Amino acid sequence: MTGKASALAFGAAQLLMFGSISLLQIAPVQFFVPLLLTMHAGILLFIKLKRGLSANQPELTRVTRGTYVLMAMYLPILIYKLLDKLGLLHVHYPVLYSATLALAVLAVLLIVHSLRVVGCASAGRYG
Repeated sequence: MTGKASALAFGAAQLLMFGSISLLQIAPVQFFVPLLLTMHAGILLFIKLKRGLSANQPELTRVTRGTYVLMAMYLPILIYKLLDKLGLLHVHYPVLYSATLALAVLAVLLIVHSLRVVGCASAGRYG
């Protein structure tokens, strides 16, 4: 795969992953299973593409770590929604939407950065 194609595939995997996990937070319950499957497909694609890239590049390691940290940042939102389903608290939707939007913006910034890193690394101009 060429440098540009691998960068685009890597970014597409992140977009699939973060897009579906963001929609999962705010979508109606009938979309839960399709979005969950799409998110896991994005995760599997991300892992497969990451293995194909050079692992000894520190910037790529930072992008990968940042991706995992950002995915973990969605866990408090999931716990918040779970506590609502269990009847322990009531979800305030403006808070839910704001937190999801903030994480989605961070995800877009990470995707743009990773496109730059993977594209430059593939071209031999980085690292």
